[in-house]
Formats: sequence, structure tokens, C-alpha cells
Amino acid sequence: MTNLTIKSAKEHPVFREVLHSLITNRFYSELDLESKKKLIDENNLDKAIWLASIIATSTEENDKYLSSVFGIALFLEFESKEYRKVAYIILSRSGNLITTRFFKELITINSISGDLFFDDSFGTVMDFELGSKIALNEIESGKGKIIGSDYQKYLWTILTKSNENVAISAPTSAGKSFIVQNFVRHSFLNRKSFFVVYIVPTRALISEVSEDFRKILDSDVNINTAFIEKEDLTLKEQFSDKEIFILTPERTLKLIQYSYKNDFSPDIIFIDEVQNIEDEGNRGFVFEHLINEMEIVWKKSRKITAGPFLNNPDSLLKQMFKEFSENLKTIFSPVFQLKISLKPLKDNKVVLANIFFLEELINKIEVPIDFDYGKQIMDNKLKTTVKVLLKFGKKSKNLIYLPKANYVEQFSHYLTLAKSNEKPN
Repeated sequence: MTNLTIKSAKEHPVFREVLHSLITNRFYSELDLESKKKLIDENNLDKAIWLASIIATSTEENDKYLSSVFGIALFLEFESKEYRKVAYIILSRSGNLITTRFFKELITINSISGDLFFDDSFGTVMDFELGSKIALNEIESGKGKIIGSDYQKYLWTILTKSNENVAISAPTSAGKSFIVQNFVRHSFLNRKSFFVVYIVPTRALISEVSEDFRKILDSDVNINTAFIEKEDLTLKEQFSDKEIFILTPERTLKLIQYSYKNDFSPDIIFIDEVQNIEDEGNRGFVFEHLINEMEIVWKKSRKITAGPFLNNPDSLLKQMFKEFSENLKTIFSPVFQLKISLKPLKDNKVVLANIFFLEELINKIEVPIDFDYGKQIMDNKLKTTVKVLLKFGKKSKNLIYLPKANYVEQFSHYLTLAKSNEKPN
């Protein structure tokens, strides 16, 4: 499609109206307010589907994200097989094949091999298009197959088909860590000896990442969350043939110190949340010192860096290590996120919910609640946030960002009490 055609489709009032209605209806579903949903005219819905399928053919990531959100919202709103089919077509064209596993009424995935089979025909031409797209986005990870997004497949190809450094910039939801972890697994399966240093910014992430690796790595790989030198042992005796160290920058320095007196360097260094090097506090200083030492001691290692929304990830890696890298930047997210702001009204049992999409205010809705939001948020923000979470996020997985560790502890305490139907103190 021409750029003019795609632009016209994006700006078409029917497409915008239907998309905004689908997003608003999703909000009502999250609150179990099904009776409040807006009825979408069938003719307008069909026209919007056609427009979304046009937008999905764009080469621009913003357009693909727009069509992907439409496809996800359509899938969540309508359960009929015909609407599920067109939702899958839109998502396939937008490159968002991560959602494939949710289309259980259309697709069967072999739990062992990962092979995918369509249970129903889309028509000869569409069967060929969709089947070809699946084949293009298949990732052979050593044991079974993964169906990835366009970005995930591109990242996988760069990681497995070359030995260049790689600088990754992608939103948290893009699945970059999933692909890197499966690449590590793939490397361990195909190498007699392999050594990985996987650097994460916090101790909490050490636990999370190490648990992820325990699920996918074979028993012949040693998974370590700290380095403790064993005195009077040779390099061969110190490590097994296959080792992965999952460490914070501080813990990585101990491994670096061992390298000062031993001819040792890992095959791969992966640095997650690399943007933390710009932290002006103590953590940023430690990170910068670590980078300087790695540049000298582990110069032969392949470096992979990752972070969200970096303008020039390859330039950052070059500044850090004085080395070139492949630049893998994307802003495409395969997930649909509802962004809502809440405002207390004069009626203390009602809040105004402002619904945003792509930074545009698309709807304002008054929502009844069973507590005085305006008063309680002033009295105790954390306790009130728990109440808001249980009201507006009870049907979804939620990420809560708090600036201090003691806030996290207090929030967890309030949440535990609220979930057990006790009144928080």
C-alpha cells in the first residue's frame, strides 16, 4: 500500500471511532461493567477491520503497533470464530505473532516440537500468506520452536548468524530478554564449553533471571549468582565447561578481579538495563568502573547490551567499549496497555477516569467506587493505591513502580491485609 493510503486509513473517522470504542470497552470489562459498554455498529466494525488490515501492511513501526492494538482489542472483545480469524490476520500482518498461542480455537501447537497447525482454513490465498509468515518467524531454539515477532526473529538471526557485538534498544514488553535467554540456551546446547556473564542492575533481578534459566538450561550448565574464588585451584578446576554467572555490577567486579591474575574471559557478556550507566549516583559510578575494567580485561568477549528507548544503542556501546556493534532498535511493543488517569470528583464516591491511547485523551468516564478517593489519597497514598489496584486492576497482571524499598514493603503489607479482608492499619 502507498503511504498516502495508509495515512488515510489511520486518520479515517470510522477506524478511530471503532478503535477508541474497543479500548473503552476493554476498560469496562476490566471493571466488570459490561452493561456500560458501547455497542459498535456492525458495518462500522467491518469497515474498521478492513482499514486496520491496510494499516498493518505499513513498513513503519508506529503503524504496525496501531494495527496490532486494534487486532488485540478485537480479539478481546469478540469471541466468534470469524472475528478471531480477522484479528489473527491483522496481527500476523503487523508482525505480532507472539499472540499466536492465544488463538486456541484456530490453532493447535504441538507441546513438544512447537509445530503449529491451523484447525480451520482461512481460504487458499490467506492460508498461504499466514503459513508463510509463520515459517518466516519460526525460531529453532534447540528443543522445539518459538514463534516470535518480527523484531524477535531479526534479533535471533543477528545473535545466531554472526559473532558481532549487539546493541539492543526495545521496550520492556518487546521480549528482548526472552530471546537473549534462549540464545544463551541455544549456545550451551551447541558448544562443548561456553561461559556467560549476565549482568542485571539489582539483586532482585538475579533471583528472577536465575529462575528463568533454571527452567530452560540443562543440568550440565552451572548457574551461579555470585563468584567465590576457590583457593589454590587451576583455571580448569575453578570452572566447569559450561558456566553462567548472573550478577549485579558489584558482584561482577569480583569476577573481574580473578581475571587480573588468570587468563580468563567469558564468551559472552550480556548487560541488561544498560541505561543505568548514566545514573549519577553510586550505582552509576560502580557501573562505569566495571565497564572500564571489562574493556581492558575482557576485550575478546562478545558484548550484548540492552535497554529501553535508547536513541543510539550502538553509539552507547562504542562509547563504553570502544567497539562497533550491530544496532537493533525498535519501539514496537507486542502488548496492549490501558493508560488511565484517575481524578477525584466532588461526589466522594465517584472518580473521573481519563483513558489515553498514544498520548491522546480518547474518553472520559465517571466510575463509582466504594471509598472516598480524594480524602484517602491525601491521608495515605500507599494504602489508597492498594484500593485502586484492587478496584481497577483485579483482572489483570500489574506492575507497581515505587521509588523506595520501604515503600515497597509498606505497599506489600497493605496489599496482603487487603487481600485477606483485614483492615489496614
